[in-house]
Amino acid sequence: MRSSISFKPLLIIVAWIFCALTVACGLGPTQYSLDITVEPAGAASISLTPEPDKNGNYSENTIVTIAITPSPGYRIGNWVGHVSDRNAPITTILMDTNHKVELQLSAIVTPSQEPHALDTDLNVQGQADTAEADKFATDQAAADNAVADITVVEIVAAIKAEADKAVAAKEAADRAAANKAE
Repeated sequence: MRSSISFKPLLIIVAWIFCALTVACGLGPTQYSLDITVEPAGAASISLTPEPDKNGNYSENTIVTIAITPSPGYRIGNWVGHVSDRNAPITTILMDTNHKVELQLSAIVTPSQEPHALDTDLNVQGQADTAEADKFATDQAAADNAVADITVVEIVAAIKAEADKAVAAKEAADRAAANKAE
């Protein structure tokens, strides 16, 4: 038993020396920083699990989950840096060194938000399409009228031909009657 009593104080002294040297020499766990940038600034909110320590650092080999929520009007573009999934709203990163990552988002453009020049181009094209449609309608109406005019002319010609035949027949009948009367 006597050997166990003398060993215990020795163990305590060695442990105390180790702790003192660890703190004095900076031999504690290695710490790394994580710097996240959002482009454009303010286009998303970010949450980290686990949160960094009070100095903004993580212990070596910590796996950090990064979750983003895009602001209204933005959608996820991609991550730039050493993350596990470059196109996801939730990704992870292994803290094995100091890391800098960037989240790139893109604005969602609705038709009412399209640039004015594009609207002008569309309006010019729309006007050209409308003008072309109007010209087609006018040409079609003219063609229809021409067909109608031709039809009327043909009908008038046919009536005139029938009338001429009737007149010729009447004249022939009148001559025949005059010849008979003589």
